[in-house]
Amino acid sequence: MRKPHIYLDWDGNEFGPKEITTNQQANQLDALMAINGFRIEWGGSEPLEAPEPDVMKLEILDRHGWYLKDITRLAGTIVTVTLGGEPTWGDLSRVGKTWGTMPGTWGDFGEWVLDGKKDYDYSSPVLFKGRMNAGGTVTRTENGWVIGATVTSDMVNLKRARLGNNRTTGDGYNWGMNSLSRTNAITDYLANSAAMPIFQAYTKNYLLANGADYHQHVKLGSYPSMATLLAKSYTLMKDGTLLRFTNRIRNSYSNGNELVPVRLNATATLTATGFTVADPYCGYPLLDAEDYQALTVTGREIVSDQTADIPEPFDRYTITGAILDKHELNDDGIYEPEYVQSERTITAGDLLPATLVAGEKSETIETDFIFALSKETAETFGYLEVFDPEPTRRKLNQSTVEQCRRLMPDGIIFDTRHMSHSSHSQLFDTWAKPIRIHNTIYSALTDDTGINPVEGCWWMIGGTLAYKVADGRGIWTQTPNLIPITTKEQQ
Repeated sequence: MRKPHIYLDWDGNEFGPKEITTNQQANQLDALMAINGFRIEWGGSEPLEAPEPDVMKLEILDRHGWYLKDITRLAGTIVTVTLGGEPTWGDLSRVGKTWGTMPGTWGDFGEWVLDGKKDYDYSSPVLFKGRMNAGGTVTRTENGWVIGATVTSDMVNLKRARLGNNRTTGDGYNWGMNSLSRTNAITDYLANSAAMPIFQAYTKNYLLANGADYHQHVKLGSYPSMATLLAKSYTLMKDGTLLRFTNRIRNSYSNGNELVPVRLNATATLTATGFTVADPYCGYPLLDAEDYQALTVTGREIVSDQTADIPEPFDRYTITGAILDKHELNDDGIYEPEYVQSERTITAGDLLPATLVAGEKSETIETDFIFALSKETAETFGYLEVFDPEPTRRKLNQSTVEQCRRLMPDGIIFDTRHMSHSSHSQLFDTWAKPIRIHNTIYSALTDDTGINPVEGCWWMIGGTLAYKVADGRGIWTQTPNLIPITTKEQQ
């Protein structure tokens, strides 16, 4: 089984000698160790809300009170959690085996060989990186001092970054530009700001190609966080696609976080060997084709009572934006736009049964889009591309209809006592991904159109990843937050 490696860095010497171990790995009486693993709450649970920064909870055993003699050492300490290396062909010879004598499947081999492998692979993914919060708890035990600590992901910097006025022209706009210009401005801001997540080149190119080429606004005198600016700029793409940013750190060579867009109304196609997802991550699949099969989970691998919730159907979306009302010179000779807040409502129309369109439930999508120009400004600023959401109605409601026809699995837990961690390691990380569920007690409920209320593909947009030690054995669990992906059989 792949093991976690946890590093504390209180003096800037990251990945120095200060690795703390779990009970499973501890072999020194004086070791500073996480006494019973950790828990990482990552991503989010609501598809249209920007995810909060990941939070890690852990307990540290300080045998001699070294930390507690000067508690200022704790606040701001960098905490990094990495995943141990995968099994390699070289491990066969290391343990005196050959291909012909390898036990069982590759997953079985991984579980067997990695139990005794303590090597740290610097190319392994980073599950979490952040700074320890001030405060916490201390408990005295017979083995020393137990410190209860909370760590907040570096992604919090995206929420803390407040933007000042950024007037690129003399027309008084504050980040009030079309999406192409705004994408370039945001990319430059992230690339040149310390401790900020970054857009890789392929992400920037995707946003430039698919971002809604409409004019957007930020009211002068307001200073939104970068997280808010991103959410309002790209929650809704020009083709009606709902977009969400997730976060990952590919490996410990790259200490920076990476922002990755996820298309929430993508379509999954089931195949004989697994599934594919149309444009799952901005045209740059982070999962190789063979990984999709590994992300197929059967009913026997799920820890759950296999109950499900019947969702409340969404029958309408409200999109907020603004109307450019006036555009006048102020006392300093600078044009200052005035906006009137506005909204557009998109109903499900005939996409839902008539009995379900009586205002059952609505959702709000907040944007910075300019919906219209007033009569006063239309002649002067008629060149502005305004946002008309009506043509996107059907695309927006694809996911609405899908939610209405899918039962939401309740209480699902992925647990390495029921599945191989080596074969399903992607299920035990901390970034969004598509997964497939099949062979559950709901298998017989497929309707005439081929839709099953539980089985098919889902986005895992967040969850709680936990690691603990029980009876001398390390155990990984993931409690996922799921939203449905429109699923179809391969023709």
